[in-house]
Amino acid sequence: MLFRSFISNGIGAINWTFLTDKPRHGMTQGGIFPAIMGTIILTLLTMVFTIPVGIVSAIYLVEYAGDSRLVQIINSAITNLAGVPSIIHGLFGFGLFVTFLGLGTSILSGALTLFLLVLPIVIAASREALLTVPKSFREGSLALGATKWQSIRSNVLPYGLDRKSTRLNS
Repeated sequence: MLFRSFISNGIGAINWTFLTDKPRHGMTQGGIFPAIMGTIILTLLTMVFTIPVGIVSAIYLVEYAGDSRLVQIINSAITNLAGVPSIIHGLFGFGLFVTFLGLGTSILSGALTLFLLVLPIVIAASREALLTVPKSFREGSLALGATKWQSIRSNVLPYGLDRKSTRLNS
């Protein structure tokens, strides 16, 4: 009932001007264009930070780090950080980026805070995708004379990416 009321009362306010105009008169009139652009920029900036760091971290943990006690502790920490409530990440990001580093309330502070929130999830998902790649893919490539990085780049990553997309689509 509340949703229906929300839709019926608000649908008349959504038009092209509302979506493309900036707020006016103390944000009681005008549009939401700056909010839309801020969200897009924040999301893209977070992705620029998170995706490379997360994938490289997962590659290191799966392919290079081995199975030492330290790696087990790091994997456990990543799993635990993925379960921390977002409000805790937000407070930590505020304290670190806004207050301590003096970045202020900016898109950069928000993107770095979201980076800390999303990074453990990206590492865990990438690590699981890499672990689905059969060992024979690595061994076959290495047996043909490829370096470890060539094997990872040409065999492991494409197969892991394909396996991840296959699991998401099914």
